[in-house]
Amino acid sequence: MVYTEPMRTGLGMDAYTIVEVMIFLAVSSLLFALIAGSVNGQQSKTQFVGSARNFESRLLDLANDVSTGLYDRLSDYSCSSTPTTDVAISAVGVGRGQNSGCIFVGQVLQFTPGKTTFLRYPVVGKQQLVSSGIVQEAASMTDARPLALVKGSNALYGSFPAGFNQSRQESMLFGATVRKVTYDKGVGGPIIVNGFMFATTFASYNSGNPVLSSGDVQTNLVPLQPLPPTWVTPQVGADYIASLASGGWNAAVINPLKGIAICLEDSANNPKRHADLVLGGSGRQLTTNLTINEGVCT
Repeated sequence: MVYTEPMRTGLGMDAYTIVEVMIFLAVSSLLFALIAGSVNGQQSKTQFVGSARNFESRLLDLANDVSTGLYDRLSDYSCSSTPTTDVAISAVGVGRGQNSGCIFVGQVLQFTPGKTTFLRYPVVGKQQLVSSGIVQEAASMTDARPLALVKGSNALYGSFPAGFNQSRQESMLFGATVRKVTYDKGVGGPIIVNGFMFATTFASYNSGNPVLSSGDVQTNLVPLQPLPPTWVTPQVGADYIASLASGGWNAAVINPLKGIAICLEDSANNPKRHADLVLGGSGRQLTTNLTINEGVCT
């Protein structure tokens, strides 16, 4: 068949060949893929940064709650103790501020590496004790004889009904995971731990005088050193809280000099990125420093 000039050029206009059209479509598809990948990558980074910021804000909220004595309850219960008895938990609820002889000691945050959730539970203790025949306010974790309100706790002190549990599981956003938690007291390098506690300050007395000293209630950062074996259940963490009152309350690691470092990973996306969050340090317990970095936690 013979093509004439008008047949090749259509209505007097130049036309693209099939090969040229295919090249155009291929290049367009490649450009679209590159642009879409860039947009998706930026979106995933934005989501991860948002998750890290949300976690940072949550920690500060919990620290502030401890400093003001505020805590949430999953169910009604009452807490009681006397200067000569340990804390006892009852399933019969009372109004806030009506728990006789009990104080709110703090909140524990416990992590499992690689999980998108973490566990949180409150700790209560004795308000008063008898010292040298005198009733005094609890002035230390040892005085308070703490009780972690988490199911399965083999408490050294105090008691609560079978199955009683005030722990909460909180979730990270957009697939972020806590990969590692460490504290650094300034010598010996970072030490890996499985969690930490926001703990209240206790009453203080003037030396040699059974009169309370004045002072503001503050929040202490207490890294919870793992007991062997590595924590795999909440009650092991709770057992450590109890051990604080039997000699484990080490002043050398309260409010560690270089703070508590938490490394979050963006496990939902590739390439990997992570966030380094430092809580406290240099005597500033309620400060944070967050940086976003490429790669995995080291």
